[in-house]
Amino acid sequence: MSQIRQVTHSLGHRIFSIVRFLMLTVTLAVIFYVAFALVVSTDTERVLHKENRMYARHYADLQRKYQMVEDEIAILEARDNEIYQAIFHTGAPDKGLIPRDEFLAGVDTVPDSYVVKYASKKLKTLEQRAGRTEENLRKMNEIISQKGVKLPPLSLPLARFSYAQTGASVGEKMNPFFNVKSMHTGLDIIAPQGDPVLAAADGVVSDVIHSGKGQGRTVEITHPNGYKTRYAHLSEIFVSRGQTVRRGTRIATVGFSGQAFVPHLHYEVLRDTTYVDPLNYLFASLSPQEYVAVEYISENTGQSMD
Repeated sequence: MSQIRQVTHSLGHRIFSIVRFLMLTVTLAVIFYVAFALVVSTDTERVLHKENRMYARHYADLQRKYQMVEDEIAILEARDNEIYQAIFHTGAPDKGLIPRDEFLAGVDTVPDSYVVKYASKKLKTLEQRAGRTEENLRKMNEIISQKGVKLPPLSLPLARFSYAQTGASVGEKMNPFFNVKSMHTGLDIIAPQGDPVLAAADGVVSDVIHSGKGQGRTVEITHPNGYKTRYAHLSEIFVSRGQTVRRGTRIATVGFSGQAFVPHLHYEVLRDTTYVDPLNYLFASLSPQEYVAVEYISENTGQSMD
């Protein structure tokens, strides 16, 4: 007759069973969680997926716009350098900016040491720029204080001016009469008929034209150092050929004589018989904010007024 005996397990066997059970439970939980996460999306995940798809669609367009901004900055820097070369015979001052990639490095968690390093570098750059600016001002004062020094035509040709009066500047512009692009040789400044037109610098009136065609009634003034300024589409003219004028002298009034679309002043600057952009010589009479606005409007105005 057989006997029933109780089966006993050792402590090690019991521990092994418990560990095996826990590992199986954790494994099954992970499998179920992964399967659930792959099949079921939360509201937050759906929103994030939607945003990612939107960013993917716009990424190429953002890259294109970013490159356009980079190109515009390069163009502005080149124009800035040309202005300084033409006026002061030196390159534009260095902006002293810290490269963008360096500034953005570790932007999520910027350590104090990085902030101190950045501030120190920026301060050093500003001190250098301040030193160069002070030296340039000293040299400019020396030049200006010299007896008989002649400056380029740096003044505005109108007594009253705001950046909203800016029209097209030098370049290929649409002609309002023939609807074709042609070379525009000056800066259009919108102004009421009869507003006074002023000489932009000291000089001698080298030509006065009374015409009903082309640029209409025109005054040309010859200045030292090879400069000439020309004021077109005038109404009344108060000077005569050979007359010496001072900067700010009223030489005429705004009109729309000749081939003009609306009353305005067509203002030209020539250097050694070459047309140059008058904007390059107006920064001395405008605030930085006004100058930026004037440049932007003139560059983006595709149609001239004459």
